[in-house]
Amino acid sequence: MTGVLCEMLRRVHRVTSMIACDLGRHVVLLTVEDFARLSSRLNEALEPIDVLAFKAAVGYNLAVGRPARAKLRRWEQAFSALLADEIDAGRYSLTYNFGTDEAARHLEDFLEVYRHNSRRITYAVHRLYNGSDRLINIRFREKQSILHRLLQLYGVSREEVNFLVSQVRGLSGSALDFSVKLPDQAFRFASNGVHRENVS
Repeated sequence: MTGVLCEMLRRVHRVTSMIACDLGRHVVLLTVEDFARLSSRLNEALEPIDVLAFKAAVGYNLAVGRPARAKLRRWEQAFSALLADEIDAGRYSLTYNFGTDEAARHLEDFLEVYRHNSRRITYAVHRLYNGSDRLINIRFREKQSILHRLLQLYGVSREEVNFLVSQVRGLSGSALDFSVKLPDQAFRFASNGVHRENVS
């Protein structure tokens, strides 16, 4: 992964195929296209060259030197605050509804941000030996105990599932609450944990 959220040193950065934005209370996801549009609209106070530099730094997870680091942090903080205002005012929705191809492309982003926000899963992605597919392994976990939280550990593992990315038929919702649809089952990743859903 190009931008795993382990450290969250940057408030706005690329995960794999999507852009993660830390709003303070939680991390949300934007498609690259939505991020580009919002960057242009919300950063209208910046010079056009600065907007372009911000998009490039975020979209490509560019390392920036010490002189530019403070400026980038200010841009990220301002963008996060403006995006939070847009969401709170109902002018922007974080909900997506991806079909098969887009769901397969964005699944890792959703899993990583959900893992970061909820601490209710751990997961691994394994590429098949011939590169034809990826195997997703997800461990669903119980809510953290106070001790787990203090030690920054995950809750106790309660179930494990495996499926191929090529089996994913759809992904809908936001990084805070979404469903993954497979041919014979579906999973809802919600704030109170992961639940199986009926497939219609």
